Amino acid sequence: MRVEDYLLDWIKKDNDNIPKVCVEVDYDAVGKDGKTKDWYCGVPKAGKSGEFGDNTFDSNIPQNDKGYATTACAVHITHYQKPDPSKDPYSLAVSIKDANGDEIGKLDKTEIRGPTNIRDKLPYYLIVDPGKVDADPISVKYAGESWKTDDLYPDGTGRCGVGAYDNGKREIDCGFHCE
Repeated sequence: MRVEDYLLDWIKKDNDNIPKVCVEVDYDAVGKDGKTKDWYCGVPKAGKSGEFGDNTFDSNIPQNDKGYATTACAVHITHYQKPDPSKDPYSLAVSIKDANGDEIGKLDKTEIRGPTNIRDKLPYYLIVDPGKVDADPISVKYAGESWKTDDLYPDGTGRCGVGAYDNGKREIDCGFHCE
């Protein structure tokens, strides 16, 4: 077993006993609970991006022979609402970043009528499917792994950061393991 696999397996099984880094978050508006500030805690990853966001543990992870830094990749999705919900499809814009925060795949704003494949430097397609109505999560698949943007980890934290619709679109960020 590779060290990375052992650590990922340990993190999933023993999440409550792992030291976490916490950052204070300021909200632009008052949240449902009346707060304008809160704390977000997580396990930071090496690289400029990842599931913990833009962390301060910046590193320059070496690139593989395909030209990207492996282990923790991130996908940013802009999900546009349907102009006419009775007939129009959704539009998505997608950006895939490697562990160093470098863009390694992209889909400019495009009408999506079902599962859509995105690949640039990655060896497998990242597949996105927006669902049928605005409240539906987006389904994402990569290299045999699949999730929805509203999935939760065992500790109750979100797999993805999903913003509310604002001016006809919402922003979504997810992390995933990439080789």
